Amino acid sequence: MGRPSQSTRSSSQASGQRSYSRERIYASRVPSPTSTVEQIPVVSRHLYFNDSDLTCATVLRADVDECLPLACDPMPSRPKPAFSVHSTYHKGLGMFARKTLPAASVISVEHPLIIVAKGSGDASHCMYPMELGELGMLANTRRRECFSEFEGLLETNAVDICLPSKNGPPVEHSAIFLELSRCNHSCSPNAYWKWDAKTFTSTLRAARPIEKGEEITIQYIDSCISYRQRRDKLASRYGFTCICSTCTAEDHAASDAARSELRRVLRGMPRIEAWCDANMDMSDDHLIRMAERALELREQEGLQLGAMSRHMEDIALCYGALKDEKMFKHWMEKASELRTGEYRIVMVAWAEDPANRCPFWGWRT
Repeated sequence: MGRPSQSTRSSSQASGQRSYSRERIYASRVPSPTSTVEQIPVVSRHLYFNDSDLTCATVLRADVDECLPLACDPMPSRPKPAFSVHSTYHKGLGMFARKTLPAASVISVEHPLIIVAKGSGDASHCMYPMELGELGMLANTRRRECFSEFEGLLETNAVDICLPSKNGPPVEHSAIFLELSRCNHSCSPNAYWKWDAKTFTSTLRAARPIEKGEEITIQYIDSCISYRQRRDKLASRYGFTCICSTCTAEDHAASDAARSELRRVLRGMPRIEAWCDANMDMSDDHLIRMAERALELREQEGLQLGAMSRHMEDIALCYGALKDEKMFKHWMEKASELRTGEYRIVMVAWAEDPANRCPFWGWRT
């Protein structure tokens, strides 16, 4: 990814009739020289998209490749350029906001450059020269540890995505996104990304308001672990020492304690269905208190990560289950402000008529 920056870097339908209501992602399949992964044959091909000039090279397990659709949903509308990429003082290239970005606003939407099955080795032979050129512009902090330049670039820049499998649960693959790769790491990131297999895109969003000129950062590792654990993981995996504001603070003890508490709260937080169960020994405010504490800790540590609306929604649904219309509307409206698209439409509708639209209304009364 943009990871090395911390040290060195920077439709066609089955009938054959073309449909523009869904994006075409078809390309011929050819056996891959990489042979097998975990005794499962591997297949390579290129994907083409109606909405992009970018092609995507794929090296997938055969059971995953068979599940790829002939068409995918249209890519979400891309915003006007919300960022620029330029050098930083200590971290190579970085992504910076060209304008003020509200929380939950879309920064980037993109298809992957390449998707590779875990353990498939050097897949550079599957890429077109233009793709290899794009890949080569990214940083490589694993050159010494990896057998090839490609593997080093993949280790440095890839993120994990899941694709459906014919034989079982979704399978984790490595994917590289060119724009996402320009984001540097922070242990208190102001942005987060999400993979959507239906549109074959990654969407980068603001986790909290981002000021014009501010660097846009994401997390490369689980940032709820301690400072020493983060430092060691980043050094071993990406070869840099994090210099974000959280890591350069003089006292790490308070932050470590808050992040440890956040992990415990998240692990112990029950699903609302369980909280509503009369057989479960939990107080009326049990889930509300846990979600409120999670909000406080995320805000304190800069770990919003797109999760704030989920906690707010949990609180709202709890009040709905308790038939507290005023508090339900308050929290559902707050949660909807951090949502977009269909999610927001549904949440606004719930807030307008909770008694008839909230699915948990009155469950604990």
